[in-house]
Amino acid sequence: MTDRFPALSAAVIASHFENGTPASSAYVLMAQPIRDGAPPFCLSLFGTDNRFTSQNVFKRWQYIDEGLANVGVEVWGFSADGDPKLLRAMKQHMFGNTGLPENIPFSWSTSWFFGAEEQRFTVIQDTIHTANNFRTRMNPSVLLAIGNYVVSSSHLRLLMETRSKEEHGLSDYCLSNEDKQNFDVSLRICQEKVTDLLQQYVVGSEGTVAYLTVMRYSIEACLVKAASPLERLYKIWYCVFFLRFRKLWLEEHPKYSMRNFITSNLFLCVEVTAHGMLVLVRKCRLQSSPELLLMHLFSRQGCETSSCSKCRRLTDNSSS
Repeated sequence: MTDRFPALSAAVIASHFENGTPASSAYVLMAQPIRDGAPPFCLSLFGTDNRFTSQNVFKRWQYIDEGLANVGVEVWGFSADGDPKLLRAMKQHMFGNTGLPENIPFSWSTSWFFGAEEQRFTVIQDTIHTANNFRTRMNPSVLLAIGNYVVSSSHLRLLMETRSKEEHGLSDYCLSNEDKQNFDVSLRICQEKVTDLLQQYVVGSEGTVAYLTVMRYSIEACLVKAASPLERLYKIWYCVFFLRFRKLWLEEHPKYSMRNFITSNLFLCVEVTAHGMLVLVRKCRLQSSPELLLMHLFSRQGCETSSCSKCRRLTDNSSS
């Protein structure tokens, strides 16, 4: 609320700190118009101690949606970066206020997800955050198994040692994992020329190639401007079903466990984005407005780094 804690005097300021709850951080809500080239703007800014719940998040979204609707503005979606509270709110929104539909088994609520057909707005996970999580999961301390193969950064290291940099474009920094938020590194390790070279020259890298392909598809489904709706849906649901089948295989394997899988947070991020994309495609089709399916604008990262040259370079590329 504006002017909730006016600084009228030193005594009043002291009283605010004595009787109120100090904020540990600032919470910024950005709005992105669904128009290519339109800059995002700040919708709301407030202090928080981060003790809010997923239910608080869900009610905040509803309040924003209803408030903007009252002044003739339609909210198409909300995006987040994997924060567990926001992820839980997204899952609640996907299932609707009344819970699971009658024809959906309750057991699906823990491992499968359902995007309700009627949603006032959709929810999408940040593509750049998701991609970076795929990369950081390729940690030497984690054994990621895919069938008879493993996912390992050592395959990329071997490629770097046996082929020239002009071919693959990789460097030692790409494998250092020092900067977990470096999206450029995530782009470089999963590019198609890298997976092609791995298949060609690195024996036993099939698991790494499959993993990097899923990582690349998750990026291209959302950030490549020229991709058609069919291409987007194919690539994001390729990721979903690949991960679902791999999860089921690990659950049944006597040697492995969920420690050999991606994180549950990352898995849910991919599921949420896939279902959210379906809702957006359906909405554009029903409203005969295909020009509004600008998936790169439904990611939160653009609001934080609207001038990011790396993001612009990718989204301006054509679909592979």
